[in-house]
Formats: sequence, C-alpha cells, structure tokens
Amino acid sequence: MLGGPFPGGCGHPAAAIGGSYSDVANRQGGLLKGRSLKGLDSTSVLSAPSRDTRRESERIVSKSIFGTKVGMTQVFGTDGERIPVTVVQAGPCTVIGTCTPEKHKYSAIRVAFREFDKPAEGRKPRWEKVQSKAEYGVFTKLGLTPCRVIREMRVEPTELEGVKVGDKITADMFKGGDLVDVTGITKGHGFAGVVFRHKMSGQGAPQSHGAHEVHRHMGAIGQRKTPGRTYKNKRMPGHMGVTQRTIQNLSVVSVDSENNLVLIKGALPGANGTLLTIRPAVKAAARKGHRAE
Repeated sequence: MLGGPFPGGCGHPAAAIGGSYSDVANRQGGLLKGRSLKGLDSTSVLSAPSRDTRRESERIVSKSIFGTKVGMTQVFGTDGERIPVTVVQAGPCTVIGTCTPEKHKYSAIRVAFREFDKPAEGRKPRWEKVQSKAEYGVFTKLGLTPCRVIREMRVEPTELEGVKVGDKITADMFKGGDLVDVTGITKGHGFAGVVFRHKMSGQGAPQSHGAHEVHRHMGAIGQRKTPGRTYKNKRMPGHMGVTQRTIQNLSVVSVDSENNLVLIKGALPGANGTLLTIRPAVKAAARKGHRAE
C-alpha cells in the first residue's frame, strides 16, 4: 500500500491523510525538533511535476546537500493522482572550509550538518566525548556549534568563487519538478539465506516429491572434477544490507524552504533517520520529458 503505516495510508483520496508532515516527524523521535511545518498540510493538493519540466542551466551544479530521512507519506496531485513521497530534512549545511587545487590538489567544499544539542547546565558538551579536539576545535575557531556530520563535496574550481566559511546550503537549491540522485546506506538484515537475499525459489516446490528439510536451501554450488572449484561471486547465503545505494532520477515533488524539507517521489534507501546525500541527477537526459542543458 502506498503511504505505509501512516494515517490515511490507504483508501479513497477523499479520505486523505488525517494529519500533517509534523505527525511524520514526531514519529521519528522529533528529528525536526517539534517545529511547525506550515504550508505542508498533507490534505492540501500539490501539483505533480510536469513531464515537460526543463532544468535551468544555471541550476545544474555539482553541489549536493545532506539530509535526514524522516519517513514516507503521500500527497495528491491536481488530477487526483496519489503520489507516494519520502520526506527528507535537507540541511541546513554550514560551510566550514574549502579545498583548493593549489593547496590540496583537488577542489571541494567542506560542510557540517546536524548540530549537537546544547549541553545541560553543569554537564560537559556531548561533542567533547564523541569528537576529537581537532574536530570540534574547527568549530570553536569559527564560532560555530559543533556538528555530528562533517563531509566534503567535490565541486568544480570555478564553483569555489564566492563560497565563504559560514555560508548555509539549504533546500532552496532544488525546486518542484527537479530530478535528483539520492545516496544512502540500506537497512541491515544480518546473515540471510538465499531465498531472502537472492530471491531464490528453494527446492522441492511445491514442497513434495522427495524434498526433505531442504526447501530453503540453495542446492549444488559447483560442477565435477572440471573445473574442480566453485566460481567466484556465486550467489550464496551471507550478510545482507548496510551497503551504499544510489537511486537515480527521482522527482522532487515539493520543497518547504522554511523548514528545509524536500518531498521526493518514491522510496529512498535506509531506515528513518538515515543520512542521505541529495544531488542533481547526472542522467537527467535519460528520462523522457527532461533534457540536459
């Protein structure tokens, strides 16, 4: 079912979602810190991205933004189409430094995301326990609150012009109808068998004709004396999940600049709370109705 376990996740569009995106955020441990999500009531009708949307050339940059997966819900287009979306709290990311070709042999922007909570009275700051002095010393020198996530994003040397320490990268870099690539770490499933991990059918279907206690086994894994070994990359039981995955050419349905929320059509890798990287799609021309500028 589209919409998953959230209110109104199924049924006629007239039922709509009995709540707002703030309900989704509250379910995820207050990732949005209880801020009001004005203008994003899920019962409102949002315009679906048009197929003839064209990306503006000045918006195609190699900059990306980091965000946190909040959860899934659904919105309705003007034609009544139900659109499953994933809510992502994208940024704000603070620029804490740059890398130049002259000094570092490559060009990049160093950003920080997800500030630590302020310590309670009489207690040591959390960052002093989980970060080294060199890490949080950078923020102390800049007069900024230390952040949990510190990453670098590769950019073209020309994009470093005008970038200053302390600048904010927000969700405004995207708009409805844009195509993006989203990268994240998938859910972990531990040690899994071939039926769950590789979708094999097992043996003895339909569970008869002499198959005993091997219904979920994989069967033979090799040949005879020649080649006398098992080939590499054989699909076998093993650890499943916790791998980096990128979903390409996803449509941005809507952007809430006030709360730094991006609604992206479809599912994204990882569990709720997973760190995601959102960047402009590199294969925008592969999707009908879009062209690379």
